[in-house]
Amino acid sequence: MKKHTILFTRHEGTSGMTNAAVLILETDDETASSADAMEMFKRGITEWVDDTQAGRKVWEASREDLNIGDLLLTQPQNDEEFVTILRRHGVKLLSMEGVAWDATEYYDTVLSEDPEEPSAYVVWAGTGVIETFTSVDAAQNELAYMTTQGDCRGIVYTDRAEAERDVADRRAADAETQRRDEKRGLYTDKEDPAN
Repeated sequence: MKKHTILFTRHEGTSGMTNAAVLILETDDETASSADAMEMFKRGITEWVDDTQAGRKVWEASREDLNIGDLLLTQPQNDEEFVTILRRHGVKLLSMEGVAWDATEYYDTVLSEDPEEPSAYVVWAGTGVIETFTSVDAAQNELAYMTTQGDCRGIVYTDRAEAERDVADRRAADAETQRRDEKRGLYTDKEDPAN
């Protein structure tokens, strides 16, 4: 047994694809191609139309232009004669359904952004800036490098909220120090405490 999945599509003018259906067949012949499976299916449908009352009704209802849409409306896989005739032609209908959609996309549309989400953050002591890293190791390596090269200090966090609390606490402490120093007259409020 070999399974074959066949997609039927209708394209109309500038509207693009307007209808689609999926037909899944199984053939007794494991060497059969999907084209072979489709030919077996068509021969079976033709015999069903020629030899059975149900098949003839479907043919007439289709205005003698029987297509996958007509079969979808009829669902003949529930008809014993239909199943028996297809089996004689070496094919079995496994599934047949119309496909409804709200939009179409190109097959090669990229579906994922870079999966590496930030997982570590360094809060630099001198500036209060938060730098983002994809791993704790990367954050610790950068901190070690900047400490030896630039005499920079910082703290590694694995939670962004904690890093932001640290920055907020530092800013609040700096503001409090500035207020205290202004009261003591160490500098006027027009002076920048960072200079």
